[in-house]
Amino acid sequence: MCWYKDRELVNEILDYACEKIERTDIQEIKKRCSCILESKGGLMTKLVKILHLFPQDPACLEKRKYGAERFFEKLLDKELLNKNTLSSLFVSLWTTKRPFQYFSSEKLEQILCAIDKPIVDAFTDINNLEPQMTIYRGIRGENVDKTRLGYSWSLDEEVAWKFATGDSKCHGYIFSGNVQRDKIIAYFNGRNEQEIVVFPTDVGCIKCEFINDNELEKKEQRY
Repeated sequence: MCWYKDRELVNEILDYACEKIERTDIQEIKKRCSCILESKGGLMTKLVKILHLFPQDPACLEKRKYGAERFFEKLLDKELLNKNTLSSLFVSLWTTKRPFQYFSSEKLEQILCAIDKPIVDAFTDINNLEPQMTIYRGIRGENVDKTRLGYSWSLDEEVAWKFATGDSKCHGYIFSGNVQRDKIIAYFNGRNEQEIVVFPTDVGCIKCEFINDNELEKKEQRY
């Protein structure tokens, strides 16, 4: 029997995914999930639909429930998906949510090691990239741990600026560095961010610039 036809197992996975979701929503999610799993079509299509069953999380980090992330996490931990399906589901999760805000660095590294690489979306072709390129990452705030850089970077410095400053409304840091094409884990552009996913340890020659009021004023004058 396929794992997704095991009602007890599916309920266990959904209970974990819905642990922080309002109780009134859980039964509806389970009911709709059952309908999806019993419908015709491939497993990958069904899993993507289930990811979207979970309520849209609010912008406030403290109020997020991370149902989709927890659903993916349980599938990963129980090793229920082959590498290809796991990789495709990860693309859907990464490009529609921001799972790095839920997963610890250790867990995210486990995921990135488990998937096929490199991953691209329908908007990108990794073969069009140079063998070595400069990438950028923006982090908002003044008290930033500059030793803990994340996995999500961009080929576009302007994108990093927006992440660092909130469209020139606050202070932040812009990091830049070099990465080899064969070190790239994923390359996405569905959000027009030219996003490069890479292990921070694979980024070399890292430079850091703090964007203060003077820099914000220069930016305004430039445009």
